[in-house]
Amino acid sequence: MENSFKVGDRVRCIKDVENYPSGGKLGTICNVCSSYVGVAFDEEISGHTCNGICADGHGLWCFASELIPAVFKKASEREYITEI
Repeated sequence: MENSFKVGDRVRCIKDVENYPSGGKLGTICNVCSSYVGVAFDEEISGHTCNGICADGHGLWCFASELIPAVFKKASEREYITEI
């Protein structure tokens, strides 16, 4: 599978990678190599720094096939609290 991710893309990991609790977690692409990408996860996953690029414990090298683009609702599709 060809890697189409770019640094700064938001992604969701579709499964735990190498026994790190990364499945379902959101992150940002922080490095792109030919066969894998570095992901800086929003949460600490007991990972590493992706060679000093992200916070310690938040980084992980993943294959592009283990990631999907993070989908966010447009402002017009978001649900809002209308009563307090």
